[in-house]
Amino acid sequence: MSDSEGMENHESSLLIQAIANAINALRNELIDMQWEHAMVQRLQSACRLSGGILNSICEIELSQGIIQGKVGSTVSGVAFYSFQGIPYAQPPVGDLRFKAPRGAPSWEGVKDASSVGSSCSMSEDCLYINVYSPQLPNGNETNSLLPVMVWIHGGGFNVGSGSPSLYGPGFLLEKEILLVTFNYRLGALGFLGLSHSEVSLNNGLKDQRAALRWIQQNIDRFGGDPARVTLFGESAGGVSVEYQLISPSTSGLFQRAISGSGSVLNPWAYVDPASAQTRARQLAQLLGCTAEDNNRRSSDGLAFLPTVEDETGSGGDVFLPATPLEILKSGNFNHVPYITGFCSAEGKAWVAHMPPVLWDQLNNNFESFLPYDLNLTIGTNESQQVAALVRKFYFGNETASLATIEHLVNLVTDSWFLHGIHRTVKFLQRHNSTPLYVYQFSYEGRLSYSYIFQYNYAFPGAGHGDDLNYLFTTTYFNYTEFESNSTEMKTVRRMVTLWTNFAKS
Repeated sequence: MSDSEGMENHESSLLIQAIANAINALRNELIDMQWEHAMVQRLQSACRLSGGILNSICEIELSQGIIQGKVGSTVSGVAFYSFQGIPYAQPPVGDLRFKAPRGAPSWEGVKDASSVGSSCSMSEDCLYINVYSPQLPNGNETNSLLPVMVWIHGGGFNVGSGSPSLYGPGFLLEKEILLVTFNYRLGALGFLGLSHSEVSLNNGLKDQRAALRWIQQNIDRFGGDPARVTLFGESAGGVSVEYQLISPSTSGLFQRAISGSGSVLNPWAYVDPASAQTRARQLAQLLGCTAEDNNRRSSDGLAFLPTVEDETGSGGDVFLPATPLEILKSGNFNHVPYITGFCSAEGKAWVAHMPPVLWDQLNNNFESFLPYDLNLTIGTNESQQVAALVRKFYFGNETASLATIEHLVNLVTDSWFLHGIHRTVKFLQRHNSTPLYVYQFSYEGRLSYSYIFQYNYAFPGAGHGDDLNYLFTTTYFNYTEFESNSTEMKTVRRMVTLWTNFAKS
């Protein structure tokens, strides 16, 4: 090893230690914070519906040990078994921080599985999985095993969890399938882009893969069929589905996939290795960011994202050996039946919360809104010409303002979502012989986030995430307020039927 290489490795080690120390400090500050839904969780030692309708101890023996869950019920009163907070990998703390996930721990006695584990936004010890099943296996019978739907949550690779407060099984479990949700590492802990022998890259994606491997080993104990696993997700979760699809290390872990509102070719879904290294060093130096540079692109806030890795930087465990575009062009990915799609007005949520400075930037520095994958350098003649053409296409000669907000919603929808999804579909069509479907969700009702948050402008169509509450129950609604023949509940039944029929096919 040369002196320069030794100095570089020493510098990287110091950066890793600085980041670890900062994370420890932040963790200590957050130790007393809890998600609101966790405040109302209560431990139960038996599985029973409220009112004592069902009185059944639901214990399952896994290779790790015995777990005891509880019984819940769907919106229409169908009973199901619930097992939450099951560790699917060792806690990624201490020496395991910034490392790929290790095998799930075992325990003595009976482990309570009646409440969710900590989210990865709030705790480093967060690699927990939740399983919801309408039936448990009867003896050695295998012919009655049910299809499994595995949900990957969104949140920009920075926030979120698999908690039933947002992703409850109260709709899907009425269709004779198992639902699995889980947490994975986020932000710098999941996607630190520092290439170093002590750091594994793409750990958030490797956590997802570890959860899929755990499912293959254990899901039959819950009545699920490991040969009929459908992976589905939305936003960063939809992107994650595609990353699992294109990784050479996930073959056989799932048989179908659904990606909503996200593609690996979206400009916010990937960062090149050089930029990933730069962002890791910035974290060590600043542990924060500023918005003073108006020439920064609007997507810079998503600092820690998946990136290409090599064996040196990941200890031989390579999840993403090439860029998403290179892999899709090659056709070397998992060929499974696939659904992808989007909401008709994805950009509504972003536009609704745009600060005034971005409105000024839109009119005075439109180049900063051009996506990275155009490979343009801000300030060059080419960049300025492209910016002028794009601006004219969407806005004509009008000024960007609330009066022309429809144009901005279309711009964000196209550049941040539809363009990448469209390109991905083209590559899949070229190389994939398995069924491929594309959907558009356009309905906006009382379960839609656009309706809940009452965006301060009137614009038709479904915004980002507006489809979620038509697949999952949440703690925010009293579903008895919705008539069975309401458009909202009809839409729920349509969405749930479409998705579960695909999983059963």
